[in-house]
Formats: sequence, C-alpha cells, structure tokens
Amino acid sequence: MLALITALYGSLIALLIIVTAFGVVKERRSSKIGLGAGGNDRLEQKMRVHANLTEYAPISLLLLLFLELNQADTLWLHVVGITLVVARVVHVWGFSHSPGYSRGRFLGTLMTLLNLVAMSLTNVFLLLRTV
Repeated sequence: MLALITALYGSLIALLIIVTAFGVVKERRSSKIGLGAGGNDRLEQKMRVHANLTEYAPISLLLLLFLELNQADTLWLHVVGITLVVARVVHVWGFSHSPGYSRGRFLGTLMTLLNLVAMSLTNVFLLLRTV
C-alpha cells in the first residue's frame, strides 16, 4: 500500500527541518563554534528550534502513517497533516523570534500537542472499530 499523504506531509516537514538546520549551520559559521553552543545564546536558540522540530516530527509522522495505513478518511488525513505542518511552522517562527514566551511558540506547541492527541485517539478508535 502506498502512503502518499504521509509522504507529502513528511516531505514538507523534512524541508522545514532543512531550513532550521541551515539556521544552525549559519550561526555556527558566523560565530566559529563547531560543537555545542559555546555560550552563544543565539546559537543555542537556533539549536533548540531545530531540535524541538526533530523531537516532535517522528512521532507525529508515525501516527499519521498509522492513520493512513489503517485507512482513516482522506480528508481527516489532510486535516491532521496540514495542522502538523502549520503548527510546526508557527512554532519555528515564534521560537526563532523569541527565546522566551511568544504567541507563535505557544500556539505552535498547543496545536502540535492537540494534533498528537487527535491522531492518537483516531488510531485507537480505528483499532477498536476492527475488534
């Protein structure tokens, strides 16, 4: 079975990961820090933006894949896929502009967590439906 919907949103998330990685590399080069953050707050912030994205992406995409393999409704797959991408973009934008609290960071985190809950519960529902 093909997983074209997961492939679409996984690819968009991968592109966002590449963008955040370039941010880290650019800051490393300009500050001449090869390992760690070296006390550079801006580098540490860019590293955490990238790391946070890579921490949430795998479980989110895995849950989306399970939904697709379990034949969840196509519209629902797109709803949670788009929500995932938007949530992560909003989080990256918010966190990139402020190392502390920001509306973007808060909203991106909230959307991501609610999306994880929605995908998890949908997978449980699909499982119970087959029992």
